[in-house]
Order: sequence, then C-alpha cells, then structure tokens
Amino acid sequence: MKKKKTIINIAMAVFLFFGLMATPVAVFADEYGLDVTAGAAGLNRYNSTPPVLVGSVIGAALSLVGIIFFILVVYGGVLWMTARGNEEQTKKALNTIIAASIGIIIVLSSYAITNFVLSSLEEGIDAPPTGGSPPE
Repeated sequence: MKKKKTIINIAMAVFLFFGLMATPVAVFADEYGLDVTAGAAGLNRYNSTPPVLVGSVIGAALSLVGIIFFILVVYGGVLWMTARGNEEQTKKALNTIIAASIGIIIVLSSYAITNFVLSSLEEGIDAPPTGGSPPE
C-alpha cells in the first residue's frame, strides 16, 4: 500500500512539473533589447528584399546539409567501431564516410563557384565603363 502511494505521489509530481513547463508564458523580448541587437547584427527580417530572403533560404539549406553530413559521419564512425572485424560492415562504414565527404565537398564547391560568379557579375555591373576618353 505504501509503495502504491509513493508511485502515485511521484506520478503527480511529474505531471505537475510537466504541466507547469507546458504552461505558456508571455515573453516580451522587445523590452530586453533583442530587436536592437538583431539590427546591429544585420538580422532584421522585416524589410527583407528577395535576394536577402533567397540568401537566408540558401544559408538554412547549407546548414541542413552540414547537419546531415555530421550525422552521416557519426553513423559511419559508429558502424566502423562496432564492426568487430566484420569486413562487410567495415566497408559499409567506410563507404558511408567517403560518400558523405564527397557530398559535402560537392555542395560547398557549388556554393563557392556560384558565389564567385554572382559576385563577379555584381562587380561587373557596378564597374565604370572602360575605353574612351575620361570626362573633363
């Protein structure tokens, strides 16, 4: 009987704890200067132009690719450590790590090439025309 009461008390305490944690609390972040800090860091999203929005989406996608790469490398490492001499599992682990590394190299290279080409085009548009006589 006493054991049953203890279990009920623990269950009630857990329920009360998670019930309080799930209760919504009003947060007024503006009062603490977070908007000012976000503005100073260049993270304001209210007056975003389409290129800024596309850049944010690309940045989020690259972050996701990085997380997937990390997960695949850890998975390959765990497979390798738990292979215990099994050549098939070792080969699978090695192939997973190699494929993840090749994938991240391809993604980062394509990003670097695209960034270089677009920045070169932007500089070409902003550059003064060449040739002819200088204005007097």
